[in-house]
Amino acid sequence: MHKKIDIPFEIEGTLEATQSGSVRLHADKIASGHIPVKGLLHLFGEDLSKLVNLKGNRGVTVEGDNIILYPGRMLPPPRIDGKVTAARIQGDRIVLSFDSEMATALNPPYKTGSYLYHRGGVLRFGKLTMNDTDLEIVGESRHSPFEFSLPEYNRQLTAGYSKNTASHGLIVYMRDLTSLSAQSGGQ
Repeated sequence: MHKKIDIPFEIEGTLEATQSGSVRLHADKIASGHIPVKGLLHLFGEDLSKLVNLKGNRGVTVEGDNIILYPGRMLPPPRIDGKVTAARIQGDRIVLSFDSEMATALNPPYKTGSYLYHRGGVLRFGKLTMNDTDLEIVGESRHSPFEFSLPEYNRQLTAGYSKNTASHGLIVYMRDLTSLSAQSGGQ
């Protein structure tokens, strides 16, 4: 295989959470131009790690035929800390469950099925830093899932409003990403 040419390829595999809290994608099938190449790679004593060149630390490593994902290093701020405890495919999305190993029962002040609640630790977003965090982000609809986007959170935040609580916490009422996109014409 010539290593100076970029060759597009597709991978099919299994996804799982690892003991260390990362995500492993094991390549069961590798194809380039709809031609299976995994067996050919192994025939020449190569594996997926020889096919992929990852420059810098972007939260992804390749070990043999496994792609290891470190979500805490992949995503933009606000940063996620915690171990991935479960990974699954749902439709066209990867769904991850996290555990910080410091879990305590949470009792958010606003009772709804559509919210994100952050309690404890330090949270930074925009120019705001909260110590001993008590932040609840509430979706605009009480009856449908809250569509939150890390890359678009500032647009969602500025389209909503916030309210301080008596315990020095903050409740942020945020626009749903879909309604925000529909309002701005999909921009």
